[in-house]
Amino acid sequence: MKTVYILGAGFSKDAGLPLADGFFSVMKDVWLNLELEHQTAPIKVPLEETLRFHSELNTQFSIPLPIRSDNIEDVFSLLAAESIGKNHRAGFDRFSMQNAIAYTLAIKTRDAYEAGSKIPQKYAEWLRVMLGHTDANDYGNTSIITFNYDDIIERSCNLLKVNYNIGLDLDNVNCKYYQGTDWSRKKENFEANARLVSNIDTNSLSLYKLHGSVRWLRQKDSAGLMIGDPVSLLTSEELTFDPVNHEIFIEPPTFGKSLIDPIIRFQWANAYKALMNAHNIIIVGYSFPKTDQHALYLLIAALRNNAVASECIIVNPDAETSDELTNIRTVLCETHFSNGIHMLGIKASEFFEDSQYRDIL
Repeated sequence: MKTVYILGAGFSKDAGLPLADGFFSVMKDVWLNLELEHQTAPIKVPLEETLRFHSELNTQFSIPLPIRSDNIEDVFSLLAAESIGKNHRAGFDRFSMQNAIAYTLAIKTRDAYEAGSKIPQKYAEWLRVMLGHTDANDYGNTSIITFNYDDIIERSCNLLKVNYNIGLDLDNVNCKYYQGTDWSRKKENFEANARLVSNIDTNSLSLYKLHGSVRWLRQKDSAGLMIGDPVSLLTSEELTFDPVNHEIFIEPPTFGKSLIDPIIRFQWANAYKALMNAHNIIIVGYSFPKTDQHALYLLIAALRNNAVASECIIVNPDAETSDELTNIRTVLCETHFSNGIHMLGIKASEFFEDSQYRDIL
């Protein structure tokens, strides 16, 4: 039986990572802490420019914008559209916002995984539950599709010693690996990448990051990919990360996925194949926002060619009240699943930690 998990921001909420709504408030707090500490790190510039861009949105128009101005995904998508034509101003573009988002997540992840925190073990146990139906060291029947930029799953894999792939043949991709400010072409040199393997390892857990990852870094205008621990890089006192010439590889939830980077296209193509062959689909903390209708199209397209779909479970506190999620149930067509679609109006923590739901998994 093949099981596919689809994860949204609600999955990472228990780690203290911000949701799309309210992200700017958290980013502002991060920037204020840098100010209080009299930091002069280069990352301050993208933070300041991003916060200024966000502030201007609320003053430039006399009528409400048709976007959620306090939602990071909406604003990121707006800036991405603007960057196609020209930069908002010299020195600020979508890449600056990518770095600001990544730094905010790196700081919150550092706080969540500090010594003595219960968060690492908590999420490792959640992953153990997700893999509970598999044999030890054989996770080939499980795939995780995530729209989150964070690296909670990767960290959990390292803690549980679970090999995972990101849908790439690492030997045929121009990859470098990093830990802090050290770089190498050998991933085994760094603990952060200890469990990352090529997609040719059919026994590994498949992890497809449809909007990119804070772990992925590249030089601008370069086809290569650098993979490592963003916390060790972005929060290092010996910061060598150059926000002008480097970009954290994350993408806004906009249409036109086929027009962007080939690595992102690989993520979407692999996700499609996983969904097309899935018996069970479990959606946790993701509500298919209007800014990312392509995600819904991906799921519908895959299901059209899926002859083995058994059950779909949607886990979201708003499952019973959200119009979007209600529509999802209709659009996906419950009869397509032999055992139907089940809506659970609970948090991710209750789903993974309450024994009454273990039989579902």
